[in-house]
Amino acid sequence: MADLTITAAQVALVSGETVTRVAGAAITAGQTCYYDSAAGTAKLADNDAATTDDVEGLALCSCASGQHVVLQKNGTITLGAGAAPTEGQVYILSSTAGGICPISDLASADYLTILGAANGSNQLVMKIHITGIQKT
Repeated sequence: MADLTITAAQVALVSGETVTRVAGAAITAGQTCYYDSAAGTAKLADNDAATTDDVEGLALCSCASGQHVVLQKNGTITLGAGAAPTEGQVYILSSTAGGICPISDLASADYLTILGAANGSNQLVMKIHITGIQKT
């Protein structure tokens, strides 16, 4: 399988907690971000770096570096019709910066960070779980 194709204009908070950060890179709505505590900014996360320990949420808006971005930390998020997440499928942090992929895409040397599961309504029920486990 491949990363979800998220329609940024359709990304929407259904329920859950959010946090506002300053972006340390250009971010598109629906992308997964981590908090870079040294820089004090949100940046795009991927599963092949130690920074997966800081995954904070999914962007609810698009922005340029230096602008504010709102991140959804948990709850339910609409990803849009283009994403079409499969009901019951577990989704994880992708090896593509900011991406979301099915758990079956986890490759050797990738770190497993679970983002949540699809509910069948083009939505992801988020519960970020940073396992710290690297696939061998």
